[in-house]
Amino acid sequence: MQQTIDVTTLINAITGCIPGRKTLNLEVAKTIYLNHVKQNNREGTYEQYKSSLKPILEFLSYLSITDTKDLTGFHIQKFIEYSSIKGNKAVTINKRIRALKTMLNYLEFMELIDKPILKYIAPKNVKPVIPRIDKERLEDILQYARTLSTKSHLILLLLIGTGVRTSELLHIEFKHIDFKLRRIKLVFAKNSIPKDIYLDNEMMLLIKEIKQSSESQWLFSNEKTISPMKPPAVRSIIARTKKALVLEVISAHKFRHLYATILFENGVPLTIIQKLLGHQSLEMTKIYLDIEDSDVQMHNDL
Repeated sequence: MQQTIDVTTLINAITGCIPGRKTLNLEVAKTIYLNHVKQNNREGTYEQYKSSLKPILEFLSYLSITDTKDLTGFHIQKFIEYSSIKGNKAVTINKRIRALKTMLNYLEFMELIDKPILKYIAPKNVKPVIPRIDKERLEDILQYARTLSTKSHLILLLLIGTGVRTSELLHIEFKHIDFKLRRIKLVFAKNSIPKDIYLDNEMMLLIKEIKQSSESQWLFSNEKTISPMKPPAVRSIIARTKKALVLEVISAHKFRHLYATILFENGVPLTIIQKLLGHQSLEMTKIYLDIEDSDVQMHNDL
């Protein structure tokens, strides 16, 4: 007589569940979640979650916590204490805990686990002070850019004048450029949500000059291989500029902050800045600009 297999028993066997509670081995949980992230996000996002999960899961393993059912707020608190002793900043610790909680949320949504209750006291983030690029020095940078090659000149202009990320910049193809509307559609955006950046006359002239002499599909290509330029090439351009002008505060990320700050100080609504930066939430834009709700109200009253 053929035996029938109880479906609930089978699911429990696969997921390692105990009666009445769904649980997963943490290494299995990590594999499932990272596979999901890899399939649905950019490589950078996948690497970010992978690196954030690694130290906290290694610490839990050291405490002999191997299943989601065994995880408690006590263990998270111990991880915070351990990380603080090692000298990790609060922002880094919270980022790692957030990655773990995001993983658990996904697994609960997929009905693979019953999410553990994690009560702990999160370390307080200290907002980093982001040095500003002086407006006079900014004019020096723009003047210096005009002494460089056409591509290097354009790269500095786009970083300063559009707030584009380096990864987005290097994935621009000529087909993404609308010469009539003077804009570029960034299809390789951080959050996988395409966005537009807008071009001034100087940018347009440089783009047309590059296009006339290029055999590549990419706006910024390696001249020898016609493949896209790599991030170190952009860092090299910025480093040369920094050295030539004896600057202390200069990087692609600081140009992005400068772009957003100038927009805000010139009365551009925060929601528009959010869209131009490609942020998913308005709160992220506020943090990015290091502003409070009171600053936004004052800004709107001007």
